[in-house]
Amino acid sequence: MKTKKLILHFILIMFLFSCHSQSHEKGTSNANDIEKKVNTFLIDKGYDSKDVKKIYSLIEIVESEKIEINSVGIYRLAIHTSHTPIYILLKDSKSIKILDLENFAHSIYGISLFLKENNINNKKTEKYLEAILKQYKNNKSISNSGILIQKE
Repeated sequence: MKTKKLILHFILIMFLFSCHSQSHEKGTSNANDIEKKVNTFLIDKGYDSKDVKKIYSLIEIVESEKIEINSVGIYRLAIHTSHTPIYILLKDSKSIKILDLENFAHSIYGISLFLKENNINNKKTEKYLEAILKQYKNNKSISNSGILIQKE
């Protein structure tokens, strides 16, 4: 529990003192753009291009709401097959970015920039970071759930 608090405090401090900015893509606020971005990401991850539109959902990571076209938020990109990781989708009025939590340090940095650029308050930031850390741990347990065979 103490480790979790230290990590959250570190992330909050990093978020508050981050001075870097990130460029935004223009014109990504409609449903077609979201779908194209997600489809391309999933195909790049090795999912079948014929089935990709049917296998995922986007749900807000804290409030469990479906994605809204003009909203700013952090969403879970959930694949509807077993033992697959959850990805993170960052959406504001100008851009969409999808992150794989496997590279956690890189993802947290991108999430911190997103939160700062969109003026997300500290209370919501804390909720987002707790949910993302929980998702990272869940993804990690999925990837470590293989069967261990020992030689005699």
